[in-house]
This record gives sequence, C-alpha cells and structure tokens, in this order.
Amino acid sequence: MIGITADCPATVRLFDENSYMSTFEAEVIECREYDGKYAVILDKTAFFPEAGGQPADIGTLTLPESNCAADVLDVRQVDDVIVHIIAKPVKLGKIRGEIDFETRYERMRNHSGEHLLSGLAHRHFSCNNVGFHLNDDGMTVDFDRRLTAEQVLSLEDEVNRIIAENPPVAAYFPDAGELAELDYRSKLELSGRVRIVVIGSGGQIYDRCACCAPHLSAAGEVGMLLITDFMNYKGGTRLTVVCGRNAYKQARTAMTNVKRIAAGFSAKASNAAKAVEDFLLRNEAEKAAAAAVCRSYIELRLSGLNQTEGNMIFFEPSLDKNSLRRLVDKAADMCSIAAGFGAEGSSGRPYVIISRMVDLRSIAKSLNEKMGGRGGGSAGMLQGTATAPEEELKNIFLKEDRF
Repeated sequence: MIGITADCPATVRLFDENSYMSTFEAEVIECREYDGKYAVILDKTAFFPEAGGQPADIGTLTLPESNCAADVLDVRQVDDVIVHIIAKPVKLGKIRGEIDFETRYERMRNHSGEHLLSGLAHRHFSCNNVGFHLNDDGMTVDFDRRLTAEQVLSLEDEVNRIIAENPPVAAYFPDAGELAELDYRSKLELSGRVRIVVIGSGGQIYDRCACCAPHLSAAGEVGMLLITDFMNYKGGTRLTVVCGRNAYKQARTAMTNVKRIAAGFSAKASNAAKAVEDFLLRNEAEKAAAAAVCRSYIELRLSGLNQTEGNMIFFEPSLDKNSLRRLVDKAADMCSIAAGFGAEGSSGRPYVIISRMVDLRSIAKSLNEKMGGRGGGSAGMLQGTATAPEEELKNIFLKEDRF
C-alpha cells in the first residue's frame, strides 16, 4: 500500500475538465521510494489512474531545466491523491507531464463505445452492466441477463447508427439536488461528488452513467463498434467488443481471411460462407460413402475367414484407425487373438490387438518387446505402434509356441 502523508492535498484532476489534454505543467510535492521504484505526487495531473475497469495512463514526467524524463509506469489513486509510479526519483518543484495520447485516445473511443452499448442494453433488454474490463486490444462487457444472438446483433447495429449520428458526449458534476433527481446508470450506490457522463442532448439521451474515466466529446469519434464474441457467463452474457482503430483492424483481418477462404473455393468473398457450407456437406457425404465402402470391405474380408482356435493377423494399410479396430474386433469373435496393423509410418505401424480369451494386459510387455513396439491398454484390447517387419509380426502371432 502506498503511504500518503496526512496533510497531502487532493490532486487536481485535469482530465475531468479536458479529456484531450496531453501535456501539462505541475509541481512535484512529494517523491518517495516505493517497492523498488518511486511514488510521485503532483499538485495536479492529466494522468488518469487505474479505475472502473480502465487501465492507467502511461507517459513521461520531465524536469524542465534538465529535460531529463522519467517514464510513468503506473498511476494509482489513494483517497483523493493521485500517485505516479516512476523508475527514478525526481526533485520537488516544477515538472512537465506528457501522456501517451494515442493510447489514451483509443481507450476513450472504446470506453465511450461501451457506454453506448451498455445504455442501449439497459434500455431495450433491462440489462445491468456488472463487469467491464478494458485493455489495449479491446474490452469485455458483462451483463446480468442472457442475450440471444439476434439481440446482440441488434445492439451492434443500433450503436453504429448512433455513432454515425454523432451526438455530443459531455461529463459534469451535478449538484446534490440535481443528482437526486437524475436517472442514471451506476454499479454502486453513490453519494457526494459524482461525475456523470451523458451521450446525447435535449430530448434524445442515449445514455447517462456515473463514470470517472476520460471520454470523447462526440460519439462519432468512436468510429465503429464490433462485437467479436459473446457467451453465457455467470447467468448473464459476456460480450467481447472492439471500437475505433481496433475495430477497423479486426474487420480488415476478418475480410482478408474471408477473401483467402473464398479464393480457396474459387468463390466470391460474399459467397465464402456458402462455399464452406457446401464443401462441408460434400465432405460429410464423401465420408459417409467411404465408411460404407469400409464396412463392405470388412464384411467381405471376414466372409473368407473360418473359426479357429489360433490367432489371426491383418495388414491393412488402407484402413483408418477406427475401421481397423472394427475389423479386428469382429475377427476376435472367430479366434483366440486378433491383431491388426495399419500403414507403416516414421514411428512404425499402428496396431490394435483384441482378444475375448486371453488377458492381453498380462502379455503386453512381452508383446511390445517382440514387436519393437510401444503401447498398452486393457485385458481385452491393446493399442500402440510396432516397428518389427511384417514377417516377424506374422511369426509372433501365427506360430503356436509364441504364446
């Protein structure tokens, strides 16, 4: 915990009045060592501390006379005091702060987009925002009600329609009387000085929410909002959302992938989904036809065999693992031990050995040693790979003195 002296004054929050401020001058009123770094307190700051699901601003603090800059690694709030965490100490006195505004601006775009989304979800579907986390790749938003795919899509459509309308976004501190009369969203019961963010004006208010974070001045600056995923979460719905530059990047990446998929099927991008669906249907039909051929082959293979007290061995390089197991399983009803071997590969031949009469687990180690194999299983079935040549495998299973 960062200690604050009792007489340390509240930090003036410049970002409350101007979210677009990227540079400022201030006084260093305290600098102390903290956890291998340094905690710096200024009389005023444009650096937003981590709060409400939004990360802290990053940037630099620079001593004007020496032009020596220290990176701001983190910003935290302790009561009414904002503390800047830096890697090296600075002197008391004048200092210049500069935030990484590109990062700040994208966070503002995402956060303002989230307000629109949450406000509409609350209005249309009585959803309460019960969780919000923003990072530099996007954000997750948790609602306390289950939403359908159609409802999620309708929210995305309406948010982007409002973004195109470009209504104003304003933040202010209403007095106690006005606050008591306001209808606004908030996760907590609030009192005292409460900052309200409003999207819209006059008779058309799209959202009104208590929030301490920097926001845009107009909704059009959000650019676009994409809901990239949604899932049931803790009895409600979790949305994964991107706005601004990230929304464009994700849309561009998705479009590039769609074009590549479409090209692979010699189709237009607009028909990519249908081309994939048609391919999957054909593939399923071909798999079903191949399975039917395998079943017919297995029945034909078995029809030429006679019941025996000895063992049977099968070399079936054209059969897949499941078909090989079906063949061996049926053959096991006709003999003592049935062994099947698939196509030879770099690690050997896959095998399956099945018996209704012999405890295979008791001879598994010996069998693997003889076959140059690795594998195991149960008393009724062994599976693995074998490296012994075909003739040696025949000798192992078909010579009576081997078991």
